[in-house]
Amino acid sequence: LNYIGYLEANELLTGKTDVLVCDGFTGNVTLKTMEGVVRMFLSLLKSQGEGKKRSWWLLLLKRWLQKSLSRRFSHLNPDQYNGACLLGLRGSVIKSHGAANQRAFCVAIEQAVQAVQRQVPQRIAARLESLYPAGFELPEGGRSGNSRPQTRMTGND
Repeated sequence: LNYIGYLEANELLTGKTDVLVCDGFTGNVTLKTMEGVVRMFLSLLKSQGEGKKRSWWLLLLKRWLQKSLSRRFSHLNPDQYNGACLLGLRGSVIKSHGAANQRAFCVAIEQAVQAVQRQVPQRIAARLESLYPAGFELPEGGRSGNSRPQTRMTGND
């Protein structure tokens, strides 16, 4: 684990970090903004030159950009990474993107299965409890206990 601290918005896609931890609202706004910018950019590329005679260099630039962007950002394909595990709960909850297709939803289901099989919530709770000083008492309901894990899938944004 290599904690780097705060990340500026202009550093989000630089590869400076593998994991970004934030609250749900901030994360959702960030993702939706990036999705919108990409859609707008691709739409502008697609519509460039429509209704006009397209110049050869514009077509060449468009093809080069499409290939270059596809290679550069293929790791950001949401179908490969659909589903976010909500932490701090007693069970496994996977939040799926509302616009997920079948492939993406299968990825989220597989993520839920793995979280249950690997007992992610219980392991996190056990590790956190081992960090508390002796005699420290958690607030009522704060202990992980032996409750049966729950798995829920959501697809609403």
